[in-house]
Amino acid sequence: MSFGINVADLATLTDWAEDLSLVDLVLLSDHDPLGDVAQMLGIMNPGASFAKRANVLIDESGVLVWRKTYTGLPDFQEILDWIDDN
Repeated sequence: MSFGINVADLATLTDWAEDLSLVDLVLLSDHDPLGDVAQMLGIMNPGASFAKRANVLIDESGVLVWRKTYTGLPDFQEILDWIDDN
């Protein structure tokens, strides 16, 4: 299953998704408590109230198997390539 996660509150996340027409992507809010999941995934910016842009793969057992952070837009092809290679 694919989904997006953001530390924004649900109202902000909903507005953002509508603005970008993200109708087919499940979006999760990691707002309360702020960034708990991002912290567990190692993608929370230290001392900040926002997470890094990242692609993360978690296997069926809930184990983090791959993670990469980005300064720009994430490269979704990298996920597909990693899956094909592993």
